[in-house]
Amino acid sequence: MRPILTGYDKMKKYLYLALVCLASVVTFTACNEKGNNNPDKEGSWYTSASQIDVTAFDDKDSKCWAIDIWCDGTTIGRQYEWGSEASVAAAAKLILTMDYQVYGYQTKKVKWFEADANDEDACHAQVWAGAVCWEETISYNGSQSETNFGWMPEANMKERHDYYESKGLTHTYKRADAEDYDSCDKLNPGKDDDPEKPQDPDPDEPKDYSNLDSIHYYCWEVTQSAYGMTKTTYHWQTEKVLVMTFDLVNIDYTYKRADADDDQACYELNESEEGEEACWKITITMYGVTQVSYYWGYEAEAEAQIAGVTNMGGTGSYEKTSITDPDGCHE
Repeated sequence: MRPILTGYDKMKKYLYLALVCLASVVTFTACNEKGNNNPDKEGSWYTSASQIDVTAFDDKDSKCWAIDIWCDGTTIGRQYEWGSEASVAAAAKLILTMDYQVYGYQTKKVKWFEADANDEDACHAQVWAGAVCWEETISYNGSQSETNFGWMPEANMKERHDYYESKGLTHTYKRADAEDYDSCDKLNPGKDDDPEKPQDPDPDEPKDYSNLDSIHYYCWEVTQSAYGMTKTTYHWQTEKVLVMTFDLVNIDYTYKRADADDDQACYELNESEEGEEACWKITITMYGVTQVSYYWGYEAEAEAQIAGVTNMGGTGSYEKTSITDPDGCHE
């Protein structure tokens, strides 16, 4: 299965398990709205991981699914995937889980619905209707600015424009010279074709999951690596759904059976691995702008946020507060 696209990059760039908070001019506004700003036009949005019970979805029959991710006032990406609904639900749950770990509250929404395609080739031939390549420039205080290239319908780009302008940013956009998503994405900074740079596997080359167990649930230890950092988590799942889910994320990972006999014992391994959750005061400075936020989670997650910002040229610090519950922290 191919990686889900989030509008400007693969989930690989967005979803690195709370280890990286991509810093940019829009760090302090992008994907940073609590609640549901726009009504859904098709299907139902999931706004938190707790709403998704993966075991309630079929994990045997493969179909074509359209998967949408919402952020910055609009749907920023639609990808068509062939697989079981359970594998799609697991990926959506992972997106929302990591989103919460990064920000301390939900900033994304995810939905999926069955698309009109009867086989895998027809599914992957589906396109986001009306999507074209846009060059957008976002600036703050008339000085710091960045330019990106995104693939989406004009109506969605207009919604992004209105969103950024409402946040006090200057946002302009125009059509770019690219005829498909891949060529549009390559226009973004850092998307060169360096022959010495490791290349992602061919996304159109199907992977065979038929030899993986889709019946028995076990506890799995998963270690992901990206941007010079690693993250280990524990998941109660069938091997097939586990592998399909993490393949969708498209980040280097390894997995092995963990020593836990039921789902509760498995989830408790995450707690023992990370220590105790607490409320952390996060202070980040980028482009001369300082933002203070409060994050409920593990110290390693708070530390990772600072590391991600530092890697992008910013500065930051975190400190433990005396707040003892998530609601008080978020308030």
